Formats: sequence, C-alpha cells, structure tokens
Amino acid sequence: MKIARPSVLSLILCLSPAALADDAPIGALLERMEAAVLAGDSAAYLECVDRSHPEWAREQINWAADLAGHTPEAFDMALTGEPAGEDGPAGKVGGLKIRWTLPGGREHSVEFAARFTPGEGGWLFAGEAWTELASTDGQNIVLYLDDGLENTALQVIEAMPEIRGHVDEGFGATLDHPQVIKLYTDMGHLQESIYLSYTDPLGGWNEPGEAIKIMASERMGARQMRTLLAHEYGHVATFTYSPDASNNIPWWAAEGAAELAAEKFAGRRGREAVNEVVRAWANAGRLADWADMADFRETPSSLHGHVYTQGHQFLGYLSERFGRESRNLWLRRLAEGAGVEKATSEAFGLAFDQLDREWRASLEAGPDEADEN
Repeated sequence: MKIARPSVLSLILCLSPAALADDAPIGALLERMEAAVLAGDSAAYLECVDRSHPEWAREQINWAADLAGHTPEAFDMALTGEPAGEDGPAGKVGGLKIRWTLPGGREHSVEFAARFTPGEGGWLFAGEAWTELASTDGQNIVLYLDDGLENTALQVIEAMPEIRGHVDEGFGATLDHPQVIKLYTDMGHLQESIYLSYTDPLGGWNEPGEAIKIMASERMGARQMRTLLAHEYGHVATFTYSPDASNNIPWWAAEGAAELAAEKFAGRRGREAVNEVVRAWANAGRLADWADMADFRETPSSLHGHVYTQGHQFLGYLSERFGRESRNLWLRRLAEGAGVEKATSEAFGLAFDQLDREWRASLEAGPDEADEN
C-alpha cells in the first residue's frame, strides 16, 4: 500500500511561466462557473472543469446535465482563503464554499478544500483536494479529505479484493480499470457531488464511469462498511453489461441486484429478514407493482423501501429458481435495452406477467434456501 500526495490526480500540463502569467485569476473562473450554472448551461460549465481524470470527468458531466432541468435560482462560489501552491502544473489548493437555492427550496451550502489547475485559457476547477491511498497493485484507489479517515481508507483497501472477487464471480463481470472509492463525511457534500438537486439521504452512490461514493466514519463497523461497498460494487458489476445499463435496467432490478451482491457481507440473517418482510407484505396485500418502481426519478418516496427489499427478494428468487447464469443473462439483456418482457422471455422462457404470478405464489410456500449471489 502507498499514500500518494493529493496532486496525483492533477492535470499535468507543460505550460511556460509566461503562459501562466497570462491566466485569469481563480476568482474569474468562479464567476464564469456561477454564470454557467445560473443559465443552466452545462457546456459552458464544463469548459471550466479539469476533466483529465475519467471518474471526475464523468461525475461532472452528469452533474452539469442536471442543470437544465433543475436550474438554481441562486448559486455562489467563493474562496474562503488565498489558494496555496505555485503557478505550475500541480495547481493550487484553497478552501471553497458553494451556496445554492433551487426554486421553491431552501439554501444549501458545502465547504471543502478544492484544487485548481492551469489550462490553456486559464484556471480550471479540479474538484476536491483529495488525499489518495492506493493498493500496491493499483487496482483499488481510495480518496478522502478528512485525515481522521486514514484507518477507514486502509480498511477499504483491505476489503476490496474480497468484495470484487465475490461480486465479479457472482455476476460474471470484469472491470477493465482501477476502482476508485471516495469517502465523504458530510451528507450535504455527498449529495452536492451528485448534483445540486439531489436531496435524498443516502449511504452510497454509483453511476457508470463514476467513482463509488460512500458516507464514511472511523466508527463504521467492518460489516457495515463491507456491505455498503459490496452494494455499490454490485452496481459497478451490472454497469459492465452495457454503457447504457443505468438508463435501461429498471431501478428495482438494479437495486435488487446490488442488494444481492452485498448479501454475503450482511450475513445470513439479512437474507432471512428480507424474506420475512416481503412475505409479510404479500400477506397484507402490500407488494408494489414493478412498473411503479422502474424509474429512479419517478418512483414515489413511499416505495423506496420496496425498491431495495422487494427487488432484493425477487432477484434472490430468480437466482434460486433459474441459476446465476440465467439471472445474469436477464440482467445483461435488461442493460442492453431489451426491456423486461423480452429479457424475461429470452432468459427464462416465460412472460413477465407469468413469472410475477409464480413469484408471488412462492411467497406463500414457506422459506427458501438462500443463494449467496
């Protein structure tokens, strides 16, 4: 293992001192970013961003894409001190406070150490000034801001090989790049890193091409941490099926697969509890319709628990009844855009309505043997 300096992820450009002297100050960069955000202009915003690192670039592209539909009525970026560092390729680090208000909403704010790097036309925003911890083989990289998270970062590095091996085998996935994990200690900061309009509480986040993001604490237990990491890496695994997996897989199926990926680390009781809850819902007539949980943005908050728990139980049922290979084929075809009906017919030889009826009937048949993803 090695601890790398925060500048490891910075853009390395060969710029002369004369060229740097002509760069606009960082304050001017922040003004351009503010104007772009308030105009809902994602392209103009992205011109202000250092996109040399692939995960950060994808996160910012997704962040900016949300502006068109959720343009804030107020947005302000301000330095909280003079940025430190030389006018060279490694850039400067300074405190940054971001405040924003969405229409009809309250003011939000986050503050963190930010990095700014030199570009051809001036300074660029490079995101948080992370400290990096990488595994010796370079296949797992943890980024964190709080020095108190160094031991947690070490635990993540130690846990990831087992998690990746288990999930990759279970879902037939192969990752062709290192896995980056970002540790956050502030919920508002994690939410803002997704996009300005994100307000739901969460423990972790992942989208195709992005880093895994988790809420972390030095008090986090080993089981909790591994379960959370395995859930998020479960998303990574299903995203390898298709570049459009996140848009194509119904939300309940995506979360059900991620919960199944984490099942081993949650313990056997976790699966038993899921079965008990879903059977109780079935007996009370409280199972949700799958169509009502298909879209992340459209699913009512009252069904969010069903997305994870009902989806988890259903994915386990598919695994037990049809085997992992058929289940993975079903997920792969969903990821490729086949739709639920076609994917179910191809993977299981059934219409989805029939499969749903048979699944619901199984909930009255007594406990099943758990399948560890």
